[in-house]
Amino acid sequence: MIPFLLSTFQILVIYSGLNPIKAPLREVDPEIRVVVQKLLDEISLEPGEKMDTLAIRQLFHPKASIAVLNPGDQHLELVSLNEFLVFLTDASYEEGFSEWELKSEVRQMQDIATIWQAFKGASANGDEAQGINSCQLVKQEGEWLILNLLWTFEAKSPWQDSFPDSE
Repeated sequence: MIPFLLSTFQILVIYSGLNPIKAPLREVDPEIRVVVQKLLDEISLEPGEKMDTLAIRQLFHPKASIAVLNPGDQHLELVSLNEFLVFLTDASYEEGFSEWELKSEVRQMQDIATIWQAFKGASANGDEAQGINSCQLVKQEGEWLILNLLWTFEAKSPWQDSFPDSE
């Protein structure tokens, strides 16, 4: 009897046009992009400006992990939020630094989200780099927080052009 019920249910799903696997994704909470943009805004400094590590800390979950993958030798450097904040206080940032999004894609399922983001950064001395950020966010007590941040640098992302335009 159970196989019959399952088959009947499967037929109803197929013929009713309800395909649970290919259901359209729901609207993405716009606050996800706001959090990631705030991070870029906070790490971008005019010459002489100080890094606001408290503002940056508030964007992250207390147990967040941050990692950078060196594309040359595949060395992965994984640090805690506190270590990351110390890194951001390096005097070179105070000379002027800017990072901005080129394109991104956000996926959300309930209270978790992932954003893939092609970015470009430039220092005041003219050094430039671009690469990919991957951020995983979690919604806690009504607020989106970055749980994981991973990035790598590239001359140009081979798949950045496949991203939909950022909203």
